[in-house]
Amino acid sequence: MANTAAKAAKWVMALVRQAAVPFAKTLQDHFSHATITALCECGCNSFQCEVQERPGLTPLFEVAPVENACVELVFASDVGDPITMIVHTDPRGLLAGMDVFLGIQEPVPDDASIGDLLFISATRARADRR
Repeated sequence: MANTAAKAAKWVMALVRQAAVPFAKTLQDHFSHATITALCECGCNSFQCEVQERPGLTPLFEVAPVENACVELVFASDVGDPITMIVHTDPRGLLAGMDVFLGIQEPVPDDASIGDLLFISATRARADRR
């Protein structure tokens, strides 16, 4: 279950296809201009990235500017336990990465996919994440 850039793209596109994700289109735009800088090797599908600033690129979340904001989304899955995705932004409000894990921070099977959105919550990330 090695983590790859293709898996990062798989989870971003899974969020983009979810009608319940209010920032889906912006996420797709950010990811299309992102360079993956790190892939977690623990079995989860988490990654970090850097988005190059460009004209017309808006902050990922439509809230008052908050540095290092994140949104946690929990989905039903086809592998039993729910899949959690935490979408992180950098101080500019641009995509900085995603944590993707099964259940309580367990590895994600290669063939896992998400179903209905069970929970969504926005918060400010810890400043020492990186």
